[in-house]
Amino acid sequence: MCPFHGFEFDAEGHRQHIPANGKEGKVPKGMALKPFPVREQHGLVWLWLGIEREIYPAVPFFPELSEGWQHTSMIADWPVHYTRAIENQLDVAHLPFVHRTTIGAGERTLVEGPYVEADETAVNVRVTNKRDDGRPPRSMMELAAEAQGKAPSLSFLFPALWRLNISPKLKRECPVRC
Repeated sequence: MCPFHGFEFDAEGHRQHIPANGKEGKVPKGMALKPFPVREQHGLVWLWLGIEREIYPAVPFFPELSEGWQHTSMIADWPVHYTRAIENQLDVAHLPFVHRTTIGAGERTLVEGPYVEADETAVNVRVTNKRDDGRPPRSMMELAAEAQGKAPSLSFLFPALWRLNISPKLKRECPVRC
């Protein structure tokens, strides 16, 4: 049902009822919607916007959240294209300035990294902000060695799920809505 005018459609997108036309009112033939495949999983409704197919890929999720971690989802509407929201999450150089009283506190303006690993399903970023003590940031080779066996600072699962590892006891995961 459309929350704006109350139009009702079936699962195939065919119009069923237009309240403004009355219970017995005729529904114009052109009133139809394109249906999209959806799946409810992990407490979210996932909408497939790609080309229709016989079999759809698995819904992305972080395995440790399914293995007993307590977690919550935060959904925030940002008035930007979803690619800008993703780019923002991957940009840690802004933390000490935009978030100086929360996650960017401590005047940690020197950025070490990011060291990035990516494949067809995910982007994993390891990055550290630290106080500038005059020494240069560590090299990518040093960061790669340190990354072995450590959780990424930020993980992004395609098409729109990211998780921040704020601390060993606090992680934040969010779907990106567009």
